[in-house]
Amino acid sequence: MTSATLLHQDYIGLFACTAGIGMDKLLREYDAKNDDYGKIMAQALGDRLAEAFAEKLHREVRTTDWGYSPDEEMSPEDMLKVSYQGIRPAPGYPSQPDHTEKATLWELLQATDLASIELTESLAMLPAASVSGMYALPLFFSSSRALSPIHTLSLPHMLPAASVPAMLIG
Repeated sequence: MTSATLLHQDYIGLFACTAGIGMDKLLREYDAKNDDYGKIMAQALGDRLAEAFAEKLHREVRTTDWGYSPDEEMSPEDMLKVSYQGIRPAPGYPSQPDHTEKATLWELLQATDLASIELTESLAMLPAASVSGMYALPLFFSSSRALSPIHTLSLPHMLPAASVPAMLIG
C-alpha cells in the first residue's frame, strides 16, 4: 500500500502491549524483603517500558507500515513533545473519555489470547505495566469531528474504516 493510497482513506490501528509479564512474581519478592523502593522502581520501569514500546510501535506505523512520515527523524526531546504527525488516543483519556470502549478494543485485538493482557471488571489492564489504544492516520482527525465516541474502528490489521462491520460503527 502506498502513501498516496493511504491519504484517500481513514485508518485506525489498534494495539495492546505489555512489559509486565512476570512482574507479579518480582513484586512479591520485593514485598517479602520489605523492599518498597525496589518494588516502586520495578513498577515504574515496567510502566515506562510499556509506554516506550507503544511509542516504538507508533513510530513504525508512521514511518514504515503506513509510511505517511517515512523520513521522520526526531530527537528524544521532540518525541516527548509529541512533535510527530498522528495521535495515539486510548479509552479513558481526555481524547477518548469513554473507558468502556476498551472492551471492544480487547475483543477486536484478542488481547487476552494473543498478548496475555487481561481486563478486570473495571477495565483495568493486567499485568499493570500494559498500554493499549489506537493509532490514527492524521487525516482522520483533520475535521472538527470529536474523537469520542469513536464512530469507526478498524480490525487489528489496518483495514479501511469502510470495511468494518456495521455493528461496530457508532
